[in-house]
Parts: sequence; C-alpha cells; structure tokens
Amino acid sequence: MLNTVFTGKVFFEFPVLESTNIYAKNLIANSTPIDGTVITAQHQSAGKGQIGSTWLVEPDKNITLSIIYKPNFLKVNEQFALSIAVSLGVANYVKSKVDDEVLIKWPNDIYVGPKKVGGILIENVIGGETLSNSIVGIGLNINQAEFEDELPNPISLQMLTGKEYNIQKEIYELLSFVEASYLTLKNDGKGQKRNYQQNMMGYQEERKFIINSKEVEGIILGVNDEGNLLMKIGNSIEKFDLRALKMVV
Repeated sequence: MLNTVFTGKVFFEFPVLESTNIYAKNLIANSTPIDGTVITAQHQSAGKGQIGSTWLVEPDKNITLSIIYKPNFLKVNEQFALSIAVSLGVANYVKSKVDDEVLIKWPNDIYVGPKKVGGILIENVIGGETLSNSIVGIGLNINQAEFEDELPNPISLQMLTGKEYNIQKEIYELLSFVEASYLTLKNDGKGQKRNYQQNMMGYQEERKFIINSKEVEGIILGVNDEGNLLMKIGNSIEKFDLRALKMVV
C-alpha cells in the first residue's frame, strides 16, 4: 500500500521503457504532470547513469523508476540540496533493509560497505531563477543475484539478506522514504547537508583518487553548496566536480 502524501499518487507502470527519465522528459515536454508523478519500468533498454554511463539490470528483478518533482522553492544555485535529500532518502530505505553500513559515494551512489546497491540520476529543468521540474531517476538492485562483469562492485538486497522481495511493495516503501526526505528539504532542509556528509564514503578519511589519470591520496572534507567535493591534498584544500576525479573503491 502506498503511504505517501503526494508522491506516486499518479503512477505510470510499464513492462519495458527505453528509460524512465526519458519518458518523464517527454511527459514534461508534452503535458503538465502533477508534482510527485512516478514512472516505473520492469525493464529499461537504455537506462542512464552519471555522465552518460548506462544502468544495466536484469528485467523484473530490480527497482527502476523516476519521480517528477516541482521544487520551485529551490534556486538554481541550490539544486545540489535536492541531490542531498534524495540520496538520504534512498540511503535510509536501504538502511531499513540491511544491518551493514550504508554509505553515499559522492555525489549520489548508494553503497553497502564496498559494494554498489543503487544509483541516482537527477535532471533538472530550470524556470527563471528556480527549478521548475526535477526528474529523479533511481535504480536499486533488489532481487538480482548475478551481474555483468563490467559493472563496478555490484550487489543486491537479496545477496545481502538472502531474502526475496516483492518489487511493488519495495517501490512503495522507497517512495515513502524519498518523500519524507524531500519534505524535510521543502520545510527548510536543516541538518541535511551535515547528515549527508556524515554518511559519505571516505568522509574525513584518507582515500585514493584518480585525478588526470594519476593516483592521488586525499582526505574528503565534505561538499560545498554547489555539490563540489572538498578534499585536502597535502597542505591545500581543493574542490572537484564529478568529471574531475574518480574514487578508488
């Protein structure tokens, strides 16, 4: 049973889509979907990840969905706050399922220990000085037990717990967690950035990164309001965007 205030009250479900984010984009372009509209697909033929990567999942085994939110309370330079809120919501959902440590790998991949269980792709539509629509794409590995070799450190809830999950039920639970975090952001978002940083993989730890094809050691200090990673390298503090470096996991 869906237990949300408004997320998922309009719910599109498909056996196959190219991408739930692409469907959401077309929906926005050709109509006026209500706040909290959800699009799910049992299988995505061209699921998207960060920086053009693909999201490869086995049909009928996992969660692949997009939520259309209308965060017009956020200014353009505040859009990373939405990524923080959604990441916390998804991480809290995963925490409710497993006993292991759940971490957010900057900017918004969800890990259980050293293994990736899910990812988030947010695409924003700007209206003037604020966000008019945001497409929140979420992929989570639920019942899949085998993965292609090209995927980095994948794991699923079933592999972690030994349980078989009802995908529809898990979608409803996930939406409740994401909406709760989104509503916290809408009210004032107080403490979310601090909470996000405390849940970051490698926070205040020395880690290895690939920067300009070279391996570098640095200490993650957190993120700034624009979503850049703040890191101490040697005696200097530097900031990086997503394309500038890769953490060695």
